[in-house]
Amino acid sequence: MRQLWVQLSLAFAGVVIISALLLGVVGDLGARAEANRFANNLIFANNGIIAELTTHFDDGGTVEDAIQIIREAERELRQLSVRVSFQLLNDNNRVIMGQIQSRDNFSEVTFEQDGETVATLRYEVNREARPPRGDPNRPQNEPNQQPPPNEENNQIALIAIIGSIVGIGGGIFMSRQLTKPLAQLASTARQFGARDFSTRSAITGTQEVREVALAFNQMADAIQESETLRNNLIADTAHELRTPLSVMKGNLRAIIDDVYPLSKTEIMHLYEQTRHLSRLVNDLHELALADAHELTLHLSATDVTTLLNEVADVFAPVAEADNISLITDFRDPLPTVMLDAGRIRQVIHNILVNALRYTPENGTVTIRAFEGASSVIIEIEDTGSGIPEEHLKHIFERLYRVDSSRDRESGGTGLGLAIGKAIIEAHKGQVTVNSQVTTPSGTCFRITLPIT
Repeated sequence: MRQLWVQLSLAFAGVVIISALLLGVVGDLGARAEANRFANNLIFANNGIIAELTTHFDDGGTVEDAIQIIREAERELRQLSVRVSFQLLNDNNRVIMGQIQSRDNFSEVTFEQDGETVATLRYEVNREARPPRGDPNRPQNEPNQQPPPNEENNQIALIAIIGSIVGIGGGIFMSRQLTKPLAQLASTARQFGARDFSTRSAITGTQEVREVALAFNQMADAIQESETLRNNLIADTAHELRTPLSVMKGNLRAIIDDVYPLSKTEIMHLYEQTRHLSRLVNDLHELALADAHELTLHLSATDVTTLLNEVADVFAPVAEADNISLITDFRDPLPTVMLDAGRIRQVIHNILVNALRYTPENGTVTIRAFEGASSVIIEIEDTGSGIPEEHLKHIFERLYRVDSSRDRESGGTGLGLAIGKAIIEAHKGQVTVNSQVTTPSGTCFRITLPIT
């Protein structure tokens, strides 16, 4: 009973049965009304029984002769398949002929002679009364083509039963067709829940079901991508931890076996590996806080121009040593912005490190800042080799490297851009990147910070 197709089938069946019952009731009421109308026409017509009895009594006829007139009218009505019950009362309201079943659902007509009531005629149209299909004024010896009432009732009942069966069968078929895509979607969801992340639902059925299936597929794509990133993160993190640990283990083993002397140089090598581990652990901790929306920000009114100049002064000697031009371009006075200066400095630091690393000798790195509609925009643009398009959409992912060997050799953890994106988003801002590998090649990071 909890299955949707069963409930829909019962609903269809209920609608069909109620419709059949209402149709029967309406048809019965219509038949009664038509029978009454037809019988009244026969009774009140110019040559009907009322007119004939009126003429009879106006001519001084007796009640006994009126009985014969009524008997004749009954025979004629029976030949026309119209059943009407008559009852004749004398001037004392005593029944002298006929019988009617209803006590209050009848009609009556009084007849007078010399201003006094001599008789009263009551008549009642029975439920089985049906108008004939032919001309009511046809000769009495003409065969009556109207089927018997019982036979006609049986035909109507048979049609109603067949119609109900067809309607209920069609309702069950439609219910199964409507719920089939939902059953397929449920099966797909169970497969997906069993970690078959490649399964997808077929886009079939009604518009609403198709939208649900499409939403499920979009959710499945997102979960599959998230699962892939999670697996990659675990593998990359394990690799990043394994490398310095292996170096430290090997060096310590060599010192213990007197392969390497216990000197400050060897201790410095071990210290560098511990620093690398510390940076990796700290970066992972920063990302965990960002994911939990618990990244602490110490907001204060900050002059963005001053902050960028300080960062540029720090990197100027590095750029000069690599024969790279570090240019600052602040077009207009920038407004004061509420931000965590240390965190923003960390983001710009990470971007500048990458920019200087991939910019060749005699290249240029530009720090640009200007005011937007309701934000301050910071751009860091270089004339380096650029980032291939297939890597751009992954550039802010954790431990993702376009050139993993160079990053690892230089001591990077591959988490700097991911942390930077988390910090900017914690400030209700956004960071984007555009890059070109063809001449003139280069990469431009844009940071947008809202003015609050």
